[in-house]
Amino acid sequence: MMDPWAGRNVPMDPFTARDGLKVCVVSLIVATLSYDLRYYYEPDLKVKLMQPLADINPNFSNTYDEARAKFQTRAQAAGAELFTEFVDDDKMYSIDVAVLKGADATDDGPLLLHFSGTHGGSGYSGSGIQCAFLEGLMPAEGGPTTDVPAGVTVALVHMVNPVGAAGHRRFNEHNVDLNRNVLPAEKFAELKDRAGDAHDAYMAIDDLLNPGKAWDYLDELLFWPRVVLAVFRAGGVTALKRAIVSAQYHSPDKMYYGGQGLEPSHAVLTDFLRKRLPNHKEVVHIDVHTGLGPHGVDTLMLKTMGGEQGAERAKAIEIFGDPKKAGSGRGEKFIISGEEGVSDASTGYEETVGFTAGGLGPLGGEGGPPHTQEIWKG
Repeated sequence: MMDPWAGRNVPMDPFTARDGLKVCVVSLIVATLSYDLRYYYEPDLKVKLMQPLADINPNFSNTYDEARAKFQTRAQAAGAELFTEFVDDDKMYSIDVAVLKGADATDDGPLLLHFSGTHGGSGYSGSGIQCAFLEGLMPAEGGPTTDVPAGVTVALVHMVNPVGAAGHRRFNEHNVDLNRNVLPAEKFAELKDRAGDAHDAYMAIDDLLNPGKAWDYLDELLFWPRVVLAVFRAGGVTALKRAIVSAQYHSPDKMYYGGQGLEPSHAVLTDFLRKRLPNHKEVVHIDVHTGLGPHGVDTLMLKTMGGEQGAERAKAIEIFGDPKKAGSGRGEKFIISGEEGVSDASTGYEETVGFTAGGLGPLGGEGGPPHTQEIWKG
């Protein structure tokens, strides 16, 4: 088999079987200690992790049907215009959209486009946020209510990947990662034959990501040592992350598959946005996810990555506030990824394409819509 790293400018020291054995032993010890110490210092963590979301806050849900029912009920009570777009012929799974308008809002005025559930199982966090927002708009006897700002239209898009959400899976009914799928038709053919370091590194760890059989005890035991070896071969943690998150477009049955055409959820949603919200000139698009950034901290990932995000960062601070500014009220619970002194959750995404955030915005929208990662502490 051809070495996928052949010709790459990555320093490779001689790696003997004894070195491999040392790595395996050390990684096993570290993994065991980190697992045990985590629960030693926070003994109720396991209880928190196993606690149903709906027990934490009633705006969260434990199932797709529960989340959809809560969203629809709250949207109607808040006076929203509610749309239901089914993504399957049996009409079991739907993307629901609640549209609310502030006083004097126009069809071409500012639009807040808020997505949940692009990655299916992580949609329960976004659903909870949307339900809490709608609850704040509901008339309450003697209680305060929040109004949509004057001139602004808000569109809450609930569960972009309803089938994935129902199955608590990241991918959709076709094993497609919807956050790698928003691409023009001609781009899919190009990506199917994509070559490069990230693709080669993915194929080198193919058996690790796609074992092709049910795992047994030995596989569990050897997983982290194999990950450590993969990091060594890839040239570092960031290179390994890049290999995984850049996705692949050639094998429909493997992880991080980007598809070979626009998926039904995106086709339905694109059609809806073109028909219902086509003329808004200034759009802020927030796509809620979980998993990146520090634990327990809302991390805002901008559409533009790397060193060219100055204007977009300034716009994000104008909208969301400056997380570094004293007295902002956000404390240490909100960061913008990539800012000085902050861990950059977007590292490794340089070759990733097909993001939902921004890609599915209404035609003609402007303004560099940001993409958020919501990290919830148990």
